Amino acid sequence: MLCALTIMIIGCENKQKRYSLETLGILSSQNMNNNSVVRLDLIQVFEQSLWDTISKMKGKEYFQNRKSLLAHNSQHIKVWSFEPLPQTKLEAFCIANWSPVCYGAIVFMSYESDKKNSFTLSPKVKHLNIKLGPDAIEKASSVGKIKSGLKYRQTYSIGANHEC
Repeated sequence: MLCALTIMIIGCENKQKRYSLETLGILSSQNMNNNSVVRLDLIQVFEQSLWDTISKMKGKEYFQNRKSLLAHNSQHIKVWSFEPLPQTKLEAFCIANWSPVCYGAIVFMSYESDKKNSFTLSPKVKHLNIKLGPDAIEKASSVGKIKSGLKYRQTYSIGANHEC
């Protein structure tokens, strides 16, 4: 009896994690994606089987299935979308409506290349900086701000935007 109760308790274990992301910074290179916009989606997933599927996708596969994924899973997913132009700097964009508890968080980029162009976030990351290279992500870090002599240029984003 005790063994069966232990198995039931272990089987019901909640795999959700506490995430603390507050801001996102993006720096794009001059020749990024053959001088084209790269869509960058930051995603939070609130359902285990959906997380198991999405976390295995490459960027290209995600963007091919994006419309269907969002349409069929809107209650289990949050998406923040950005479309930085080449040679753009976006510093300390406040992530509004971030939920501290979810199964996972991932970033996808829509480069034309066949590289993976996605990565999962660590729950401990508070300030995420992403450097977009010519044909793939160049760097993702959680320490400090991106330093560059670039001027700010307009960046298109979908979703809530407010000052931190």
